[in-house]
Amino acid sequence: MKLLKILNGNDGGGVFQCEKQFIQYWSQKNIEVDAVIVGQGKSFNTYKSIVCRHFVLPEMPLSRNLITPLKEIKNTLIKRRYRSQTSSMIDSLVFDQYDAVIYRRHYFTETAYQISKRLDVATYWHMPLSVSNIFEKMYFRNIVRRHRINVIGNSEYSIRSLFDDSNVYVYPGFDKSRIANKDTDAFFRKKLSIGDSQVVFGIAARIKKRKAQHLVIKSFIKLLSDFNNIHLIIAGDPIDSPYSKYCIELASDYKENIHFVGHIDNISEFYASIDVYINSRLDAEPFGISIAESLGSGVPVIAYKLGGPSEMIVSGHNGWLIRNATVASYYTTLKKALRNKNKWKEMSFNAMESSKRFDAEVNAEKLLGIISCSKKQL
Repeated sequence: MKLLKILNGNDGGGVFQCEKQFIQYWSQKNIEVDAVIVGQGKSFNTYKSIVCRHFVLPEMPLSRNLITPLKEIKNTLIKRRYRSQTSSMIDSLVFDQYDAVIYRRHYFTETAYQISKRLDVATYWHMPLSVSNIFEKMYFRNIVRRHRINVIGNSEYSIRSLFDDSNVYVYPGFDKSRIANKDTDAFFRKKLSIGDSQVVFGIAARIKKRKAQHLVIKSFIKLLSDFNNIHLIIAGDPIDSPYSKYCIELASDYKENIHFVGHIDNISEFYASIDVYINSRLDAEPFGISIAESLGSGVPVIAYKLGGPSEMIVSGHNGWLIRNATVASYYTTLKKALRNKNKWKEMSFNAMESSKRFDAEVNAEKLLGIISCSKKQL
């Protein structure tokens, strides 16, 4: 099998991790992967190094958040200019024969269509988002049907947000090299002088309002009046944004218990340092790679229930689900977790067992199966 990926040269976060893991796995299976890399940003060199051949297109100057009517009117004009600028470049590229064209970022739909039409090959959108309003649903349904694009969800929740009757999804998966094991150093406990008998909750995410760190901080402060020897480690950046400064100010009187550690390079040391991971949100989580990594590390997870977390966590089995994005709900769930401390060892085992279906290699193989099955049906 031979695949052509369309990649964003400025990728980061979960999409970047997924793209890298899947391509590396396919390469190990002797599957050739070429790539069209759009833009030469922070992930360009990594992508270039893991594919067989790569082609470069100029960066697309779009507003890349989810679709709104006004934004899409503006973006449509930009995409038309971009299509005109790049069509001759695409025609000049010396492609091979491929079994599929695959892309993730929704703003590459037109580019994927141009390429797949020229090559007469099926196109797959492995969507890393969920659709949250009627306009988005109408927009995406129209464009994928018009261009005959096969849509694969990031999770069951993700695909059902676009097509109610579809059950075609592939989890982004987690990289086993990023999870903790019994030999991983509990670096942050040592750095912060937290004893083995003390309980540590942890968050590792971009510090942004939709990640709801402020709700966790407020609920944790309330929890400190009920429990001693508990800590909260907050990892991630930026630490100098207005929202980050607000969160730091909220915790300013509780520096002995609430620790901001900024960007971390070795995430496995973070998972080895905590007892319970918190995946906080104000909105739905399309999947949640950090949830999968935590489970794989044997760390039970507290998560806001909307989206992918409800497919990953069974309350009382491998974690706890939060019903509402409020301080009261976070406080109640944190308190429940502490009162169930005697079950954490069993829940740790359950977490590792439940994580197996989120392994990147399992899901990279599943995506190959979907492509092979689709080819047979043509």
